[in-house]
Amino acid sequence: MLNIRKYKESDFDDLCEIFLRAVIEMASEDYSPRQIAAWAQIDVSRWQDKLAHSRVQVAVINDRPVGFITAVGCYIDLLFVSPEYIRRGIASALFDALVRQLPQGMLTVDASITAKPFFERHGFRVLQQQSVESRGVRFVNYHMALKRSEKLPCNENSG
Repeated sequence: MLNIRKYKESDFDDLCEIFLRAVIEMASEDYSPRQIAAWAQIDVSRWQDKLAHSRVQVAVINDRPVGFITAVGCYIDLLFVSPEYIRRGIASALFDALVRQLPQGMLTVDASITAKPFFERHGFRVLQQQSVESRGVRFVNYHMALKRSEKLPCNENSG
């Protein structure tokens, strides 16, 4: 049974594994081997700091993390699911759990080619195609936004 809960420090190694496997096994359909090699790396201290200062939800099945989503303010930074659990609604459950915690306003994400269709299905629109660099390698991604309401702005202090 799927459970969505807050991140615990003890989840760190599992989330790193989920990220690496998702990039290597899933994003390799959309990016070159050189791009995957540059992307599929984790700076442990940077990631520990990132997760400590983000809103993080973890999808768990049988007490084992199978996916996660992170946000800073209303910027979705990371959303990854273990390859063996894709297309089972886990990413949508993570997204829905996160959105329920955020104030109304504009959500943004810099989505990979692989993730773009997921965000489009959830109402995001492409604002701009981008060419970004990581570890000396250029990548295409998409700056996307979802306008949820005009009532409250979503800013860095909301996370």
